[in-house]
Amino acid sequence: MLRVLTIALAAAALLSAPLAEAWAAPALWVAKSPTAKVYLFGTMHLLEPSTAWRTPKLDAAYKEAGTVWFETDVAAVSDRKVAADLLNRYGYDVDHPLTTKLDAEHASALKAVAAHYRLSMPVVERLKPWAAAMMLIALPMMEDGLDPASGADIQLSGSAASDRKTVRAFETVDEQVHFFADMTPDAEVEFLDSTIDENLRTSRGDVGLEAVWASGDIEKLGPAITGEMKAQYPELYETLILRRNQAWADVLAKELQGQGVELVNVGALHMVGDEGLPALLKARGFTVERLQ
Repeated sequence: MLRVLTIALAAAALLSAPLAEAWAAPALWVAKSPTAKVYLFGTMHLLEPSTAWRTPKLDAAYKEAGTVWFETDVAAVSDRKVAADLLNRYGYDVDHPLTTKLDAEHASALKAVAAHYRLSMPVVERLKPWAAAMMLIALPMMEDGLDPASGADIQLSGSAASDRKTVRAFETVDEQVHFFADMTPDAEVEFLDSTIDENLRTSRGDVGLEAVWASGDIEKLGPAITGEMKAQYPELYETLILRRNQAWADVLAKELQGQGVELVNVGALHMVGDEGLPALLKARGFTVERLQ
């Protein structure tokens, strides 16, 4: 679920932005020490099945890497039984109907959005605000043909398993859910309010976002998007982007002090700006170069 969020938060800004011609492929970097290399690939978690995103440089990095990293256990995240169990444990509040936590305007808008997607309001009413927000982020993307099974993460995870590469994850699935489940009540409601507003405001169709990612322009657009999130939703930015990037950079710095070649695949917004992984590793003294 978490992997969908950074894409959805960025969608409106990306859709209205021009494509850059400097790059023609999803962004890929390499960080180097005298004894090790870590490739950094910014992924998109939902894609149309027909999207062509594998490139010779990415394939070469994948082939060279002995260890392949992901945000979490990608296969587990994609398992409906796992998702249902997590929702049952962390996503319901049966004693306090969801609309009672919202102002009248957002409660009415939520009912309209639920009607559009033919959702059962009695079921929606049982959801916690963060769980409802995640659902409203995913539904329009899936309605427009974007599929988690076609996402870069799940495809690379499957390849790594088949090729018997060492697969590692920065976070457990439970840890990812807790980023949302542990939000303050006010932050949860703010998250849902903003998601409802975006759902009503944004026209259907995320193909533009897909094209921006495939062109590699996410590196240029990302700082503005994360900057907006940082300004408008600082708690959300710190929880979902900053603290995770810093923790991952610490892990990768230790890997670069060892030996070997590794490939990191995480959401593209974790790669951009002064607080993205390439910048954080460069600040730690490693050589970092963008390859595509």
